[in-house]
Amino acid sequence: MKKTIIINGMTNRFSASKVKEAIESIPGVSATVFLAEKKAVAQSNDFLDPNELVSVILYAGYEVSEIL
Repeated sequence: MKKTIIINGMTNRFSASKVKEAIESIPGVSATVFLAEKKAVAQSNDFLDPNELVSVILYAGYEVSEIL
C-alpha cells in the first residue's frame, strides 16, 4: 500500500529528514520525502493507517494538509 502525504512546514533538508524519520518510526513503513514538492510517499506491504501517519507527522512538528 502506498500513500502520498502533502505536508506543511517542511522548509529545508533537516525538516525533510525529520518527516522521513517520523514516518519510518511506524513498523514496516518506508518513506521518500520530496522537499520541493512538500510531500512524502509512505509505503508498506501492510495497511497504512492515515490517522497514524498524521499522528507521527504532527508529533514531529509538521502539519498534514492532505493524504492521497
